[in-house]
Amino acid sequence: MNSSFVTPMRKKNIRSHPRFIQKLQRDLKQYYYDEDYYTYIQQFKALQELDFPSSEYFEMYYESLFHTGQNEKALFFGETFFQMLDDDHEDNALHMIMIIRALKNLERYEEVENWLVAMAKNPYLGDLDPSVLEKLEMILQSDITDSSKDEHMIQPEFDGNIEKTITEGSVEARLSAVEFIFNKKVEGYVDLISRLYKNEEILMIQSLMVGYLKAMDYNDEPIELNKFGKKFKKYTSEFKTFDKEAKVVKTIEWIDDIGARKFEGNDEKIRQTLEMFMNFSILWYPYHVPFTPQKIANIFINYIRVLHNELDEKNFHGELADWVFLIQDEIERLNQ
Repeated sequence: MNSSFVTPMRKKNIRSHPRFIQKLQRDLKQYYYDEDYYTYIQQFKALQELDFPSSEYFEMYYESLFHTGQNEKALFFGETFFQMLDDDHEDNALHMIMIIRALKNLERYEEVENWLVAMAKNPYLGDLDPSVLEKLEMILQSDITDSSKDEHMIQPEFDGNIEKTITEGSVEARLSAVEFIFNKKVEGYVDLISRLYKNEEILMIQSLMVGYLKAMDYNDEPIELNKFGKKFKKYTSEFKTFDKEAKVVKTIEWIDDIGARKFEGNDEKIRQTLEMFMNFSILWYPYHVPFTPQKIANIFINYIRVLHNELDEKNFHGELADWVFLIQDEIERLNQ
């Protein structure tokens, strides 16, 4: 491969790529589950710029606002969106309920009553789901400001049968399930994953499966892989965990440091660099990364600069660029 140029395909807007959006969605859920509400609020705006969020993400956004005491902001957001949506939009009930909740928290009871009347008279809402009515009743009867008090709100657990999702779900669902057991180190799935990983065609899922087996100290037989034109056969005791192999901590520190200078403090571009570094590193795992954290940080920062037309593509070359292109080409091949 000629590493002295970047193809037009490589220069497409990374933020509009479905993989980027899916990764952002997974990150948002993790921020919420980790109770990092301020980060969720900030990153939710990025999702809005790229895609129309589903009800699930809207609900988590409202909950994050309530958790951080931003009732006025929740009210303004709800009223704004309610006015924007079509009268028969499926999210209308959610926004109306959250408006009522914000007003209740602000002790603006007369307006609460007005919105209740509006809900009752809205011809498009029809017969509300019992769980919605129960949630509304809880809001009216108590001062709910913490979503952990509401059993109907999203909980930091996997929603569904993990084994069935991994074996029968869509690619996105399977990825979420495997990522969940990997991140949470959920025991009980070693036999399943050790059977499935060899024939897994989605590299991201396969790498996470291997990472899970490593975390669970699976050593019954060596891990056998064949990706990026390279064969791999080692026991988990013979290779490092993902964080150590990818040199995650040190590389992130260098990305923050170098990115602050090269991107002139543009946090969004630094975040894009971090996203790309993590995604590519997961795809490469468990193969050895033969570069220093500083060099890894530099190459991904420069790749983002190429994608943003801030760096001439002819200056993006060399051994590290070839490594990035090797992974990128595999991604493009699988997406064809």
